Amino acid sequence: DPELFSKYNQNHPHEPLDIKNLENVQGDERDVVFISVTYGRDAAGKLRQHFGPLLQEGGERRLNVLVTRARKRCEVFSNITADDI
Repeated sequence: DPELFSKYNQNHPHEPLDIKNLENVQGDERDVVFISVTYGRDAAGKLRQHFGPLLQEGGERRLNVLVTRARKRCEVFSNITADDI
């Protein structure tokens, strides 16, 4: 919701809220980084275990860049659990 972003950013001008994909986080540092795991079950409830660029050559470096953008902590949210994998 663009209006919510606008209100948040007005109240937090020194640390605006931004949404970026894995490829665009390098060089951007934040106090807290929220990580959304967008892989999940399909409409039939089946979980495909294809995790895109993270399982390709260099995926561990991409993940490292992501989590090291946080000065204080990372918050990860997902609709799957470790038992699902």
